[in-house]
Amino acid sequence: MAKFQLNPGETRIGSGMMSIYLKQGLSKKPFQGNIYITNQRACFKISKMPGALDMDLLLENIKGFSVSGVAIFTQVTIHRNCPI
Repeated sequence: MAKFQLNPGETRIGSGMMSIYLKQGLSKKPFQGNIYITNQRACFKISKMPGALDMDLLLENIKGFSVSGVAIFTQVTIHRNCPI
């Protein structure tokens, strides 16, 4: 798999392993991968899947986020300014 590519002038702030939940019919299914946070955007790439990023949000399109969880599992929800 190709490495995450930064845009010109972009700096990586953090990254880590996580799962993204994508709609599959009437339910949501988790896909494991990596999230990358930069000074310009938040990106996610599903592991073992070639191709483009699966999520690529400019920070200006993110209104905020909320965190919830049970025991050792933490769920972070990104709230967007723009429609999907």
